Amino acid sequence: MAISNGVIEDKTQYEKLEINGLNCSQSSIMKVAALSCAFDKYKKGLFLSEHRRCYNEIVAYCNKLVYEEKLEPKRGSFFEDNKNALIDFLPAMGHKQIIVSKSQKSGTSRRNKEEAVQIVTWLKYHYTTIADCYSKKSKTDINEKDLVGVITPFKSQSILIKTIIKKEIPDYAQFIDVGTVHTFQGAERKVIIFSSVYGNEDGCFFINKAANLMNVAVSRAKDSFLVFGDSECLTGSEKTAAGLLKDMTKTVVE
Repeated sequence: MAISNGVIEDKTQYEKLEINGLNCSQSSIMKVAALSCAFDKYKKGLFLSEHRRCYNEIVAYCNKLVYEEKLEPKRGSFFEDNKNALIDFLPAMGHKQIIVSKSQKSGTSRRNKEEAVQIVTWLKYHYTTIADCYSKKSKTDINEKDLVGVITPFKSQSILIKTIIKKEIPDYAQFIDVGTVHTFQGAERKVIIFSSVYGNEDGCFFINKAANLMNVAVSRAKDSFLVFGDSECLTGSEKTAAGLLKDMTKTVVE
């Protein structure tokens, strides 16, 4: 398309489109805007360095993974905030082990039924506890739509989790949003559950390939980010998205 429309002369120039965020499959208005910006803080573009949404322990993951420690956490520590409603119930970053050897392919997507069932079962027994933690701390009415979200890399898994929620905990279905990372872009919740989907024999190709998507997923959580899945699927060094996630979510969630 680029050649036929005269944007480039031949295939050797295609790399320039990737670098500038102008190719069809990886186009980025943000990248184009940054490269055109007069500001140059750390690199081209106006870098918004102050972060106030997540507790410092959560945004530390994003800071290490994609921001080269240039973010300035301003929310404060999970352990030092006297307004923290979850301090006696959930960690800032945690993991619930769900042992599964392999996920299931679903067209071009993936799903993990055992993982989906356990996520919904956990919510069945703990959703009201989460809601009570916030209502008691604030002593005012809370917006339950702001409490819990479930994020997964795969659309098929999000559909499966939604289906099970509607069947097993219909009273909470209207309050718990479930979707892929893309559908949560720009959103935030007090608690985010991340369904990793992959089994311990699968590896985690998508997670390690998409550091920016994991940055978005983790930073949707204001107070607590929880990984539900088999930790053995999170392979790679601490410089990879999965390896760093495994290292930073060692606190066990019951």
